[in-house]
Amino acid sequence: AQRPDEAADLQAKLDEATEAFEAHWVSVELEALAKSEWNLLADTFQGENGIDWDRALPEMLAVSCVDPDLRDADWWTEQFAKPEWSQGDFAALQLAVYALNVEAAGAQIPKG
Repeated sequence: AQRPDEAADLQAKLDEATEAFEAHWVSVELEALAKSEWNLLADTFQGENGIDWDRALPEMLAVSCVDPDLRDADWWTEQFAKPEWSQGDFAALQLAVYALNVEAAGAQIPKG
């Protein structure tokens, strides 16, 4: 059995590690666009094989962000140019924007 001081020590270390980990992440809240706005953006950024996400994602994020400070396509473009952003990060955001605007919630989910 652990002593209470050992448990407290371990909890403090866990809290410190969790805080250090979370310092590298930011929550971004997105909202679905109106159907007409989504269709316009999807049409605007069409490429040979569908949406050209390299060009589209910064703009789509800018108009989808709930936080007004994140509604800047140029800022998103600058972020994606940084080496800290992996292809996986980019793909996760792409999927989130796409799912939010194209995939339907189940019929049991009320609208509004």
